[in-house]
Amino acid sequence: MNSHTPIQLTLKKLKEFADDTSGISAIVLTLLAIPIFGAVGLSIDLARAYVLKSQLSTALDAAGLAAGRVVFEEEAKVKADAQMFFDANLPSDYMDANISALDISWDNNRENIELKVNATFDTTFMNVLGKKDITVGARTVINRVNRGLELVMVLDNTGSMARDSDTNSYNQGDGNMRIVALREAAHDLVDILYGDKETQKNLWVGIVPYVTQVNVGYENIGFLKLNHRYNIVDPSGSGKSRYYDDTDFRHAYGYDVDRDGAKDTNYGWKGCVEMRDHLAGGTIDITDNPPNEDFVPYLYYNGHHQFSSSYRDEDNNWIGNNARSIYNVEEKDVGNWSSFYDSVGRGPNAGCPAPILPLTKEKSKIKDRIDELRPWMSGGTMGNVGMVWGWRVISPRWRGIWAGSDPTLPKDYDEPLIDKAVIMMTDGENTIFSHGGNRNYFDYNSYSRQEKSDYSITGGSSSWDSYTNPDGRLRYSSASYYRDRVDSKFSQVCSAMKNAGIIVYTIKFKAGNENLYRNCATSPKHFFNSPTKEALKEAFRTIGQELSNLRIKE
Repeated sequence: MNSHTPIQLTLKKLKEFADDTSGISAIVLTLLAIPIFGAVGLSIDLARAYVLKSQLSTALDAAGLAAGRVVFEEEAKVKADAQMFFDANLPSDYMDANISALDISWDNNRENIELKVNATFDTTFMNVLGKKDITVGARTVINRVNRGLELVMVLDNTGSMARDSDTNSYNQGDGNMRIVALREAAHDLVDILYGDKETQKNLWVGIVPYVTQVNVGYENIGFLKLNHRYNIVDPSGSGKSRYYDDTDFRHAYGYDVDRDGAKDTNYGWKGCVEMRDHLAGGTIDITDNPPNEDFVPYLYYNGHHQFSSSYRDEDNNWIGNNARSIYNVEEKDVGNWSSFYDSVGRGPNAGCPAPILPLTKEKSKIKDRIDELRPWMSGGTMGNVGMVWGWRVISPRWRGIWAGSDPTLPKDYDEPLIDKAVIMMTDGENTIFSHGGNRNYFDYNSYSRQEKSDYSITGGSSSWDSYTNPDGRLRYSSASYYRDRVDSKFSQVCSAMKNAGIIVYTIKFKAGNENLYRNCATSPKHFFNSPTKEALKEAFRTIGQELSNLRIKE
């Protein structure tokens, strides 16, 4: 079998032609030698050019993807990362080519990143035609596109978020407060996902502020048992509701309802709810079971009328003339964040944070809710409570249930091209404690009690029951036991969410129990240990960039 290449055959024929001694053959060979060798050289040099261009394109794509991952960093960082990946995929001495510097640019939104490069090499055979070198170029455009995403941020709003971002102290100035750093970091993430657009295709974001309870929002009063709804708002309009001190029913005591500067007395239900099961041994509280008119409102008792005359909790005296005057706790510029009395609120809604924002499409609404985040010094931190409500915001079992949200949301877990992700952020360990006059019992929280029959928080004898203790209170002497239960429930919720296909990111702002949050995350790479303000912001930016998936534009 003849295995000669076309070039070898051509050279053989030329040799045979040259060996011909007839004068005409020599003349013809002389005339044809230059174009024949030029044609052969052209094919060889063009093949080299093709190989070089292909390798340039490969290296340029890698550089573009690297630039896209850090495109919101400083310009020098973007270009340095791009160059590093380009060099890793194209050695500097490749084919002895002279390679130009990378040309990198992007649009105002940093959604489209264009990269160009040229390379010149010396020809081998084409010199005989006067062509001493060949220049080839490559160009790629990286398009930062948002794959369909439902994202819920579960954010710590506990009292320690009033501490200094880089220390453990209070009163270092509002500008360096942990809650301020959290707001800024969350804003950065939203800006990465949305750019300067108000909406993005198939992108929805929800927010769950948590303390030891969450606020589902007054509009979701339908979650409550019927008798409790009647207790809050008399459907007949007769004014017989137990909390009918005004016509709003939503805010904590001291809220400036009509914005006239005066603090109005208001005992309405703000929207916080108790958990539906025991802290010790319960199961419903670690599931995404939808509401079935089975929630009970969180309504903080008045200390002077709780349980018996021998027990007085001075934390929350709010009935009649016993109610203390406080700052406007609903405003962002609270006078003294580090004071318990000024930061917890007063009345039945003491310690009740801003309401959950269900999955929302509009960037401005998401940012407005971020700006409402503030510390609530009430009873500790229960990450399991925040986490399970984050699951409920994103679970398809709650589709169409959240008031004000798109009735087609949340999407199914297996919806094509739609990811589900939850970011859990905390600045401390799970804990339960008491601020109050009686240190034998914890502050009221979402696990503290449930009713035997009806609420009687306005005075007289009570009929409280508890999922944990028959007298309705979690005993302070069992602090470590209850903290272990909170951690266990937190882990169980994390596992259930990951098993459902939800991507889980966890961020520890400060030291403590890192393994719990590392194990909760989808992988160790999804866990961020962020002990400083800048590290917290970097964690949110990194997550935002990861959630903005990249593809090469054709």
